[in-house]
Amino acid sequence: MMSKINPQIILVMGVTGVGKSTFIKHATGSNVEVGHGQSSCTADVKCFQIPQTNVYLMDTPGFDDTYISDADILKEIATSLVDAFNDKAEIQGALYIHPVIEARMRGSGRKNLIMFRKVLGMKGMRNVRLVTTKWSQVDPDKGREREEELCQKEEFWQPLLAAGASAVRFDDSMESAIEIIKPLIHGPAFEPQLVEEVVRDGKPLSQTQAGKVVNDDIAEARKLHKAEMEQLARDMKEAGDKRDFAFRAELAAERDEHAKKLKKLEDDSRVIAAPVQRTGRFGRWVARTAAIAVGGAATFISGGLLAGHALLLYGATEAAISDD
Repeated sequence: MMSKINPQIILVMGVTGVGKSTFIKHATGSNVEVGHGQSSCTADVKCFQIPQTNVYLMDTPGFDDTYISDADILKEIATSLVDAFNDKAEIQGALYIHPVIEARMRGSGRKNLIMFRKVLGMKGMRNVRLVTTKWSQVDPDKGREREEELCQKEEFWQPLLAAGASAVRFDDSMESAIEIIKPLIHGPAFEPQLVEEVVRDGKPLSQTQAGKVVNDDIAEARKLHKAEMEQLARDMKEAGDKRDFAFRAELAAERDEHAKKLKKLEDDSRVIAAPVQRTGRFGRWVARTAAIAVGGAATFISGGLLAGHALLLYGATEAAISDD
């Protein structure tokens, strides 16, 4: 599979719980935490190496997450991509994961698809695989119907396919995962739109195409919270006039919750307004996997005599990453 010298990146995106971690686990053999609900197992971007290659799958958190803001997620993805680019990694392609068991594309799915397009740009669609998962959990005929709907509807995958993306099925096996990845590895690298905007054009996240989507959502949410707080203030005054202090206290608690959310939105605005800083984290990821490989080989060759040195090498690398 490997023919290029520099590290090669495959970006993995999609809603939380659609099978991203399962795909990565099959492709790499790594002990990836696999989620079974809608809470994210992927709070940070993480890289997993395909053994015996210089290919890394970059696992990303899904947008529209219950616990992580879109601003924080976008900043994490941007930082990781920019780090990889600056460390001379070649971004070979991207996978968008979607479970065929879903009869409808939920709001989170639509949001993630929009952000996927904004991060990559339509020029990069030839480097994209739209991957359907969980075929073993659906009737084959029903699955084909849903696949056709995804591929044919303009609000779903049709524009991406028209721009050069390919739709593929994942059957929960290592062989299937590698067959999906292989054409991307052997093909040309590309520069995602987000990298071009941040690195080439020097834009802050707020001025990128992806950042504008997040900014618009922040502005809309801010407007709604302010309106709710204004209504609560009127209701609190009325409750006070009626000397209904218990109800007024309930309203005050609700107002405070809106105020907390409003503060978080202000924090998010600052997150995407700031320049994306290089962290060197991708280089440390590569160093860690190299340390594991070298340490394991040395231990095997020496019959265990170098196990202590291997652990020291791995521990030092882990400490460097933890300092990030």
